[in-house]
Amino acid sequence: MKERTDPVGIPEENETAVALDPALNGRGIQDYIGDTTANPASRKRVPILVYVLPIVSLVIVAALLGSIYAYQKSVNRQVEELLQQGEQLALDGKLAEGKAAIEKALEKRPDHRVLLADQKLLTDAIALQARLDDADKQRKGKKFDEAIKEIDSLQKELASRSGPVFQKLVAAVDTKKEEVVVEQVVAGLPAKKAVEELAPLFNVIRDYKGEAAQKAANQIKQKIADIAYDKASAELSDKQFANALVTLEEALKFDESNKKLTTLKTTVEQKKQSFEEAENRRIEEAIEKANQEDLANRTEAVELVSVDAFTDEYGYFIVEGTIKNRATRSISSVLLYFDILDESGEAVDQASVYVSPEFLASGDEGDFYAEFYNYEDNMSSVNVNRAEWQLN
Repeated sequence: MKERTDPVGIPEENETAVALDPALNGRGIQDYIGDTTANPASRKRVPILVYVLPIVSLVIVAALLGSIYAYQKSVNRQVEELLQQGEQLALDGKLAEGKAAIEKALEKRPDHRVLLADQKLLTDAIALQARLDDADKQRKGKKFDEAIKEIDSLQKELASRSGPVFQKLVAAVDTKKEEVVVEQVVAGLPAKKAVEELAPLFNVIRDYKGEAAQKAANQIKQKIADIAYDKASAELSDKQFANALVTLEEALKFDESNKKLTTLKTTVEQKKQSFEEAENRRIEEAIEKANQEDLANRTEAVELVSVDAFTDEYGYFIVEGTIKNRATRSISSVLLYFDILDESGEAVDQASVYVSPEFLASGDEGDFYAEFYNYEDNMSSVNVNRAEWQLN
């Protein structure tokens, strides 16, 4: 930034100025005045007027040269002051004021290389600043996409510029982009109702370090945590433990130290373990019960409700009665085996009889009936000792 002026002046003065364009080299003060050394006068004897006239002329010329020297020195000083003032204003961000000071100096030194370079540089910088101001107006009007598009274009143009003025513009553009992005994210935050919708917003501003960006990031993380907590709690109530854990783990990627989520995750894991242990016990009990039930269905399905045996008036020994299906499944083809006893309880014969109807649902009853000719008149009672059936 610091450079020499290029004025027209007296070489014995060496005044300096600051250059905004780093490509320019320092320049000293140029000499407007040529060598005034006179040739040696003839030493011949001449009239006194011959001596006086050159002396008077020399005094006049010296006075004129002194006036010119003083004037040029004053102009150089003014140009130097305006140049330094303009460049400092520009470095302070007051581009228009800086340019005005540079142009005022150019009125005094129109061909000054540093002044001309600074004028061009500040003209460009002011135009870029105007575009940045337009982007800020679009931000205020909630036209975030247009503002970001303009800022991106500015960033591309500034990438090829160098020097402290443009460096300040680069910093201002970067700051403005962060401001626009953060405001856009915050404006869209209320409409987002799912973690999947909030995640892209968080990823957009997570790398910004400004206070507003950090505040917005915290808002997003808190909203993600609240949504995930409610969803995981509902899944826990429905015993969807795996889904609840997935929901919580996705949310914890954004804020792994969130106490609310970590506590719920621990609860879900504990309930999941308890449920699985209870489920295993239920399965084991169900298997055992099924085995017992199956055994009972195969060995204890038929219950003898009643049995009656007598000899009718025609001399036939009648056996009749009722059974009940105690199995948990339907049965069919029930066959009863029994012994026919005499009055002393000794078996005199063996027989079997089918139950009707053939198919009995669980809990239904069926009847059986059989008759035998009691030709020896020794049949007195029966003893049902076995039953056979088929499980359906």
